Amino acid sequence: MISEQIIEDVCSLYGIKINSIGKVFDNSRTPSDKRYIYPINDAYMLKFYNNGTISEAYLNDVDRLIKRYKEIGVYCPSLIKNKRDQFAVFCKQDVDTFSCYVEEMACFRLMDPGRIDSFAFRKELVKHLGVLASAYTNIDLSVTKSMWSIIDLAPLDKDIDEKQENLDRLVRCLKLHQLDAAADLIVSCNEKARMKIKEYFSELPRCVYQGDLNFTNILVDDTDCFAGLIDFNMFGTEVNINCFLNETFCEPEPEEYNKYSANELFIQMQRQQDELLNRIWENYSLSEAEKICFPEYRKIIGLSQYPIVQSWIKMLEAGIHTEKICDLLHLIANQN
Repeated sequence: MISEQIIEDVCSLYGIKINSIGKVFDNSRTPSDKRYIYPINDAYMLKFYNNGTISEAYLNDVDRLIKRYKEIGVYCPSLIKNKRDQFAVFCKQDVDTFSCYVEEMACFRLMDPGRIDSFAFRKELVKHLGVLASAYTNIDLSVTKSMWSIIDLAPLDKDIDEKQENLDRLVRCLKLHQLDAAADLIVSCNEKARMKIKEYFSELPRCVYQGDLNFTNILVDDTDCFAGLIDFNMFGTEVNINCFLNETFCEPEPEEYNKYSANELFIQMQRQQDELLNRIWENYSLSEAEKICFPEYRKIIGLSQYPIVQSWIKMLEAGIHTEKICDLLHLIANQN
């Protein structure tokens, strides 16, 4: 944790006199990747990172993106500049050097998924993606790539993108359980889809996105309607259709494998995603290159989205629904 003296010293650089320090949010990932957030005066969030990814240039990109969201009517807490007219400051505690910045405390509350119809909410939530892309496609893109990136690498990726890493893990699991035909099928499908995308990659429209629409990052108003976003740690430039397909992906719940056939599960996944995509299409039209690559991205995401891969591996290791999983992989890989 960060000492109170360092917190006071950092806040003084932003012209903030401390009246209260709230309970720390410890979002550290590993002992060497420390992430602390301190509520200050019930008005600010002071954030400390020691992983080296938070630079002044990075925060300037985030600031521009926050302003874009506000332009389309999506609230985001503003970043606060310090007395040097910069967003970032740096401090040292023991052997760690931290980059720090301050943002407003959000004026809306976090979404509670237990209070609402989550699918109906998602339909309202994703609509803004089409609005954002329609207004800002290919305008002042960030060098930082989003967490969803395929072929390009996001800041936390090493050597391969996350989707490829997920698929490789699934392939190893399938082969471990002597399901070589299914493993070979998804390897081939993934390679062909990526080759097709690479043909048109430079032509695909892109925009900058917050990058992670999970419920812990979503703000709602008093009527439980979508109001805004927090947490831009996964933000970045992304191919529009890749963002759309990731944010609208619908995986079956584990208990649904007990109730439905592979074909029924696949149809449900497609139907739900199409309903969400239709809200995006209200404000966004696909280019010719996007129309060609759309099914290829859909195959890759369907086979290697993190939650569904985790679910499949867990079931395969438990020896349940093996045939149904293989059938579902076949349907996803062979969709048009």
